[in-house]
Amino acid sequence: MEFEVSAELVGIYLEDAREHLAVLDDALLQLERAGPAPEVVTSLLGPLHTLKGNSGMIGLIGVKDYVHRLEDAFARVRDGSLGLTPAVLQCLFEGASALREAVEAAGVDGGKPRDLGPEKAVLDSLLVAAPPASSSSAAPASGGADRPARPGDKALAAARSSMV
Repeated sequence: MEFEVSAELVGIYLEDAREHLAVLDDALLQLERAGPAPEVVTSLLGPLHTLKGNSGMIGLIGVKDYVHRLEDAFARVRDGSLGLTPAVLQCLFEGASALREAVEAAGVDGGKPRDLGPEKAVLDSLLVAAPPASSSSAAPASGGADRPARPGDKALAAARSSMV
């Protein structure tokens, strides 16, 4: 069943989604700085759940599916079965940037969000073959030098440096 979403509803969705994405950014920065903190992850799961539901309600199924996988990843971080290695953090930061890009694209003249399939596949692979939480042999993150810059990368980098 196809339905049309009003510009007003999309505007409300975007405003709410931006707040949830800010919570995600803040949590990632805290986790990067302080390591796995169950209380930080727990505080993130509610906003992610809301973003997932709201995305599904307005027909952004790809966004909904990606956020669902992101919830799974953070639940695994919270229970210790997914270690926060530099490589895992890099994947989560890159996924957050892609998610923001997809959400913002949905608000541009009824635009379609970008495909989050590649980022979802990365999360899937992390969940299937996650390094143990106590892993000390983690490879450093590549810093994303092998991918094109995305909207929000500079802001996220600035936020990271200001919180150190």
